[in-house]
Amino acid sequence: MDTPKWLLLWQSQLDTVSLRFTTVPNSRPLAKVLGSAGSVERDRLTRTLKMNRKQFRRRIGVYPEPFAEMEEVLTLGEGQKKKAGRPAALSVAEQLLLTLEFWREYRTFVHLGDDWGVHYDGVHGTVERVEAALTASAQFQMPKKCVFQEAQFVYSIARIDASEVPCERPKKSSAAGTAARKSATS
Repeated sequence: MDTPKWLLLWQSQLDTVSLRFTTVPNSRPLAKVLGSAGSVERDRLTRTLKMNRKQFRRRIGVYPEPFAEMEEVLTLGEGQKKKAGRPAALSVAEQLLLTLEFWREYRTFVHLGDDWGVHYDGVHGTVERVEAALTASAQFQMPKKCVFQEAQFVYSIARIDASEVPCERPKKSSAAGTAARKSATS
């Protein structure tokens, strides 16, 4: 029986992929096979930003206007910090989108890291940094604990029936039940 052309093509592609994995030491072969990892995230961001208002809210959990305000707060925070260290792998909008995905879907950092092409420690740091920046701004603070008014004493009376009722259980003197158990164990 002849092998279909699509299967031969697929097998040849698998062979070239396996060659790339085996012949390129000390590199990221998956990035070589799939292209640059950054393009995937930017495609995700552009696709998300192109959605209409309702789809955007359903996908991310907030409308586009609060998303833009959150992005402004984060970019202001980025501008105020000293630029020491390695630059972030994701842009500010991508970091915000990643954090909102975490809040919306509550996926693990490992899975988010796989999707975004970032190590899970980087995802964890990004989520914490974005959370800290948003809660530090006055616009996005969660409601505080309510301050209760001074307690007013309200008395309520309840009536409980606490009469004694004997427990319903088998009598200890039933010979049939205990004899069977004694004979089964000996």
